[in-house]
Amino acid sequence: RFLTHCRTYRHKLSPTHPLSFSQRRPYIDGLDGIPFAAKFILLGSVVVSYFLFQMFRRTIRLQKVYIRKTFLNAPHFSFPSLWYGRDEEGLNLKNYFGSPPTGRPIVMIGPDGSGKTFTLKSVMNGRSMTMFIDFRKQPITDNDEFMYTIVSSSGYLLPSNDLITRWLLREKTSKNKISSTDVDKALQSFGEMLHDDKMNNFPDGYPLICINGIEALAHHKPLNELTNLFKFLDFCVYAADNQLAHVFFITTYHFAKFELDKHDGWRHRREFVDFPYIPERNIKKFLSEKVNSYFQQVIDRPLSEIDIEHIVQCVGGSMTDVNAVINNFLTGYSCYDILDRMVADSVNELSEHMTKLLRAANEAKEKDAEEQLLKKYKRFWQLMEVLSSAQAPVPRIDLINQIFHQSAAELDEYEMSQLISYFHRKFAFRNRFRERLDKEEDPHDDAFTVSNPNSAAPKIGLELLKNRVEDVSVLPGSPRMKMAFKLVMSDPKILEQNKLVNANLKKKKLKSQANEFHDTLHELQGRKKDIILELDRYLSHLKVCETIFGREEVNPVINELWLSRKSVEDQMDSTKIELEHVEKEISAH
Repeated sequence: RFLTHCRTYRHKLSPTHPLSFSQRRPYIDGLDGIPFAAKFILLGSVVVSYFLFQMFRRTIRLQKVYIRKTFLNAPHFSFPSLWYGRDEEGLNLKNYFGSPPTGRPIVMIGPDGSGKTFTLKSVMNGRSMTMFIDFRKQPITDNDEFMYTIVSSSGYLLPSNDLITRWLLREKTSKNKISSTDVDKALQSFGEMLHDDKMNNFPDGYPLICINGIEALAHHKPLNELTNLFKFLDFCVYAADNQLAHVFFITTYHFAKFELDKHDGWRHRREFVDFPYIPERNIKKFLSEKVNSYFQQVIDRPLSEIDIEHIVQCVGGSMTDVNAVINNFLTGYSCYDILDRMVADSVNELSEHMTKLLRAANEAKEKDAEEQLLKKYKRFWQLMEVLSSAQAPVPRIDLINQIFHQSAAELDEYEMSQLISYFHRKFAFRNRFRERLDKEEDPHDDAFTVSNPNSAAPKIGLELLKNRVEDVSVLPGSPRMKMAFKLVMSDPKILEQNKLVNANLKKKKLKSQANEFHDTLHELQGRKKDIILELDRYLSHLKVCETIFGREEVNPVINELWLSRKSVEDQMDSTKIELEHVEKEISAH
């Protein structure tokens, strides 16, 4: 077909082509002398050779070479000129990654803006034998894309997805898709490469597999549909058990505890490390020294002491917010305008959440559902009161006992929405990485250590469970969220709104009490009627009863019936008084 096309349209070939028509004609006409069978064999040989070459490139032996080359290519990151470097934490991480793998996957948790990713990047910058995947920059929408990102980032050579291959194989393969066979082969090659590296005593350093922002998966697909995630966790457990590499995840506590821990093998091995905000005194020193020195050189307008106090008061140790303040200040905005806009964003976020609850209550078709939503609103208000006034993290168990009771799941919902954050004293960063992880620690439990045989007997039962729960404390989602709590609770409109909600709940409670009193009166009236009937029966047959049973036995029964009737009437009177009082309060509302 190609030759026919050339003969038919040879007069249309451009004479300005580097190879003129007169020079091309011998090549075109020369193909006419080749037999058709030879052309077919030649074409088949080319196709077979192409596929054999692709198969050879994807043998496990060469795949291990590709993966190792990818690991040897050290990642490089760019850093802002003004950023608070957590040198102590970075040094501890560097020493940890420079030691042999411990056999425990590490999950770093902490609030947004605490510097987790930045600190880890500063440690990984220029470090060979490192695979870093950031799912915040590579959003995932389905099961195949997740594993495709993992496999391609490892250096594994996937099957060719070009147009020729798809046309020859009649496949409709789309981008970022991977078959289960390729997943198994990729993980096998990956594991064998790590094993070979261990057998050679890790000549280029200890491998590091670091995954950041994996919680982004939950925003697109239910995790029970992401089968490849659990397959990858299987591989991480294998790498940890055989001490082939350091496995390091950076994610939220909610995702780590309630999603990743669905994998039993992972839950029994992983180690939590909490990365809190930078202390406020360190932020003050950073702003007054390093930042002001830079501002003096660049814009000749350093921050005043009042500005620094306002910054620390509003954004605290959140480096994301501090960096935003610095960048906006360099563009000419005043410190007051920057902080006002940032706090206003948090206030709007809170207002939207509270408005959403009230809107759902108004739209509820059933009265019970409306009442439950209003109670949820009240519990959230009480939570803001406690967190805004607390000077230290509030134990989660105290909030459950005092406010939430049977609705403890609401705290996890607020943590996932970043309205609050969890702090884990037991998993504090300094306690975990000041030295290498204690080898005596039980590898099958993340909250307990092997006790000293000479020490007192360990606590058991509910007391032990209580101590474990109390390790988790609650903080506002960010320092400026705490400021937003205070502003929202002092806003006259929202205070009036909260007053109406309380009045509505109180009215519903009063109506419920009134209904209970009506039911009690109805029950007492029934008992009174039964007593009167019994008493009338005895009185109408008094002589007969005295003849049969004797006066000494009949009189006490009659007296007891009179006393019961009097008691029921007294109860009815007191209930009517209470009912009248409740009805007056209802009418007042």
